[in-house]
Amino acid sequence: MVDAIGDGVFTVNARGHIVAWSTGAARITGYPSDEVIGKSCHILEGPNCKGFNKLAEFLENPTPYPWGICNQECKVWSKDGRELYLYGNVSVLRDERGTVVGAVGTFTDLTSFIFAKEKIRVLEEQAGSRDSFQQMIGRSAAMQNVFRACAWRRKAMCLSC
Repeated sequence: MVDAIGDGVFTVNARGHIVAWSTGAARITGYPSDEVIGKSCHILEGPNCKGFNKLAEFLENPTPYPWGICNQECKVWSKDGRELYLYGNVSVLRDERGTVVGAVGTFTDLTSFIFAKEKIRVLEEQAGSRDSFQQMIGRSAAMQNVFRACAWRRKAMCLSC
């Protein structure tokens, strides 16, 4: 059932070694389960993470996080070297005595969203400048006449719709 989810789902033991790795996790990161199970959860950690840097640190001291859940934003690298922007959360798992025995985590790939948002920002910046067209500057009187003519033509075309 977990493998039907598009997001990545994983579990780790108390030492931070991966115990389970979903199909979604493999699809997003490029790392198949046989390459990560039993290994440290290093592919979801790093200096570019907002939250914890090392999962083992979180497992050792989950108390600063409400309910033992940490939301995480990370820029990591896929197996084939692509830059990935992930958002996820990790929740500690405890035994009946309250001892941390591991964690379960999920993550979503936001890479295409982040890149699309950046493209929109650039286009809005370019469109917001009356003096620009495809990053070419046109402040001369002749170019201003061209801009006005284009604007008038666009307006006329919209009125005829």
